[in-house]
Amino acid sequence: MTAMSATHTKLLEHLSSSTRLCNLRVNIDIEFNHVVKELYDLWRNNRVEVKRDWGDSKQIAKPILYTNRACFLPTDWIVLVEKAPQQQTIKVATWNVNSLRTRMPLVLSWLEEQKPDIVCLQETKVEDHAFPVQELELAGYRAVYSGQKSYNGVAILSRYPIEEIRIGFTNGYDAENKRLTAARILGVWNINV
Repeated sequence: MTAMSATHTKLLEHLSSSTRLCNLRVNIDIEFNHVVKELYDLWRNNRVEVKRDWGDSKQIAKPILYTNRACFLPTDWIVLVEKAPQQQTIKVATWNVNSLRTRMPLVLSWLEEQKPDIVCLQETKVEDHAFPVQELELAGYRAVYSGQKSYNGVAILSRYPIEEIRIGFTNGYDAENKRLTAARILGVWNINV
């Protein structure tokens, strides 16, 4: 068994539940620079999710997407991500919700009952600062959203890690209206207009 495969095995044993990076350093008995290298590989390949609350346990930790410039902080939460099985069917739904805040109880009930993997919402009619991130995270969904008050607004909800995000039209068309989000999930672009 090579040093990296031994590191990988031990690391996965310690990541059976979410743990702070600083606690992992204390609890794992292998060279920490090997651990960090392996964690970056796992993060880049969407095998772990990194959540950040800036060391404030009263805040809900927000997922940090991997980029080439991303780095770990000692207080980051490292969460092992279950990969979708190769033969699994992914359930994708779309809903013109016509005011997310008004329909939030119905949306949460529907998510619990139907358990879609990815949901594209239109006409959310909620500004970004008021988007119900916490409620959706408690229901098991990550969210990408772009909204405005009274009309328009789109969101993508996902049970799986969101690998890449695009907001708005790339050519700047209709920039003042919030009409388009796109997210790459499980390697597939989901475009919501």
